[in-house]
Amino acid sequence: MHLFMILSSLLLLTSPGLARKAKRPATTTAPSAAASTSGCTPTSGDASVMEFAYALEDLGAHFYSSTPLNSSAFSGAPNDSNAAWFPNFRGMAKQSNLSLMAIEELGNKTPTYKAPACNFTLPHASSPRMLLDTTYYMESSLCGAYIGLAGYSESPEVSFLMARLAAGHSGHATYVQGHLMEPIYSDTNVSLVPAYPPEHVLTPGMSPGMLGDFLGKCVRLPVKPCGNTLIVDATSGNLTNNPTLISSAMATQTAT
Repeated sequence: MHLFMILSSLLLLTSPGLARKAKRPATTTAPSAAASTSGCTPTSGDASVMEFAYALEDLGAHFYSSTPLNSSAFSGAPNDSNAAWFPNFRGMAKQSNLSLMAIEELGNKTPTYKAPACNFTLPHASSPRMLLDTTYYMESSLCGAYIGLAGYSESPEVSFLMARLAAGHSGHATYVQGHLMEPIYSDTNVSLVPAYPPEHVLTPGMSPGMLGDFLGKCVRLPVKPCGNTLIVDATSGNLTNNPTLISSAMATQTAT
């Protein structure tokens, strides 16, 4: 029995077919370094995205710098004891300046980028309540504008920055809204966080997301992603060159 086991082992080792199978190495396909890094750094196509982002954040920074950030500016403001408007507004102004620095830093790494020089028409608030309402409009519009702008980026670094900027302004908008009204979230809501394509952002008017009256014509529209227009609905964003769909989407957002 012992001899039989030895002979069986030798036959397995010397069998041509089995030997070929034993020598066949396991193959794996590793991604090439060139393929994994291609398109990772900002491109000239991102320049118009970064310029648009700079104009947006510069508007926000000018809005806060034009606001008298002192305790008297919020005298009589609703819910001041809980909201602590004065110190929080100073903090939001600081965040806006930091965001502008971040855009400049990445913009300087982006080919052909040039920060736009804008002369903004800033909104005027005649009362503390109007200031808070205007701030909410500005912050929520900036949040949605950055979400829409992320759909135009060509590199991960630019997309990452747009997401980070949108999150910051979403926090500001939620803070203001949360101290002005309750509840701010409804179980009947059927939409994700609003997102506004650049065409909508540059439209004059006071519907949510429209900043054209403040921005004027200081910045161009970013290059269309894949040559198409981004249209946004309640739960998705889609690229299309169908003029009927584009007009319908613009009309829907303008009406909201």
